[in-house]
Amino acid sequence: MKPAALRARLAGSLPGVAAWRDMAPGNRAFPPDMAGYRDAAVLLALFPRDGAWRLPLIVRTDDEGIHAGQVALPGGALESGESPEAGALRETQEETGLAPADTELLGRLSPLPIPISRFRVTPVVATLASEPVWRLDGREVASLFSIPLAALRDGALRCSEQREFGGEPIAIPYFALGDEKVWGATAMVLAELAALLE
Repeated sequence: MKPAALRARLAGSLPGVAAWRDMAPGNRAFPPDMAGYRDAAVLLALFPRDGAWRLPLIVRTDDEGIHAGQVALPGGALESGESPEAGALRETQEETGLAPADTELLGRLSPLPIPISRFRVTPVVATLASEPVWRLDGREVASLFSIPLAALRDGALRCSEQREFGGEPIAIPYFALGDEKVWGATAMVLAELAALLE
């Protein structure tokens, strides 16, 4: 999909919950009211390589936090009065070295509630003219890899496994991307992007 077409899709009605459910762990319920949640934002920074659009993902360091060691989109909590776009760009620059001036903003995906951390995350979509030289913040980011957008529409890469939480087995859907399993909130955000690309 061309950036102009994706921009138009982002400006229209978004699939939100309908897309999230395919990659939501267990029988997760989506709270209708996100009052009390803190605001955060992540960046989907699409760049061209070899005639195809790609998306960078980071692997968080194993710092014993809630999302330690997980595959994620760059981003984080918003500062007071900060827009999702400004916060996503600021956090992405801190974590990966991507300069905000090198991005062209296309729009936002649906705000996603993350009950375990009480964050309401707004995914911001942008394009880059080319892949930048990544400069990772080793305190937060262990590594970075990129995936072709086409992989998000490949049903064979949507998998599921059983994990135990609180003594109960729960089905955990995930994207099998390279050597990584992308699950949880990141997988749900990617599922909504995939729905817009169809």
